[in-house]
Amino acid sequence: MTPHPGSHELVTFAAALVLWAAGGVLVFLSWRQRGRSAVVPRSSRGAGVAELPPDPVAAAGRVDVALAVVVAALSLGAAAIHLAAAGEHAGELGDLALGFYFVAAFQAAWGVRWLARRGRAMAWVGIGGNLAIAGAWLWSRVLGLPVGATPWHPEAVGAADALCTLFQVAIVVLLALRLRGVDLAVTRRVRDVAAAATIAAVPAIGIVVIATSVAVSVAVSGHDHADGAAVHGAAAEVGHAAP
Repeated sequence: MTPHPGSHELVTFAAALVLWAAGGVLVFLSWRQRGRSAVVPRSSRGAGVAELPPDPVAAAGRVDVALAVVVAALSLGAAAIHLAAAGEHAGELGDLALGFYFVAAFQAAWGVRWLARRGRAMAWVGIGGNLAIAGAWLWSRVLGLPVGATPWHPEAVGAADALCTLFQVAIVVLLALRLRGVDLAVTRRVRDVAAAATIAAVPAIGIVVIATSVAVSVAVSGHDHADGAAVHGAAAEVGHAAP
């Protein structure tokens, strides 16, 4: 299947736009949270009174927002890659390729929901869902799928699908750390960790945007799929040529 000439550029732009919007939300919410936590009473300004220590609750809120937007960006990035790869796999897997669309919808919906309402239940849904998706990818690369042109033949690892799996593993790790309260513990012990988390989150989202854009472009153009098919074809020719 040959993609439309400008389709991968359009998908890449859409993915980048969504993720940059998430970065903008992070900056706005962090600025707003910082403004609330940095309020000093007028009576103490210029009166030689020591600056109030940072509010641990407000600091924890800023760290939570920073991590939440990074996790959401990773989920949206994985969704964009799965959506881009769905069309290329449709011809090979048939109806089973619909799973790519379902996975993309789940990851996009969960990422947006995580920004709006974070909690233990949503965290466990994200961990379970991403572990299941990553496990299915590992199965297809180690044992192969029972359907397709070459049943039970392990697929080649491509740059796009490897990056997507890396996103999913990162989501699981960050959610697990949050469930264990590591973010709150660090906030209580390290001074200015909230500001550091906010600053670090912005380039982290930028990296996700760039990596997603490259992976989407590769997935839509079908380079990974073509390379894998070439490897399988070469292996089959060697097998037939062997005595």
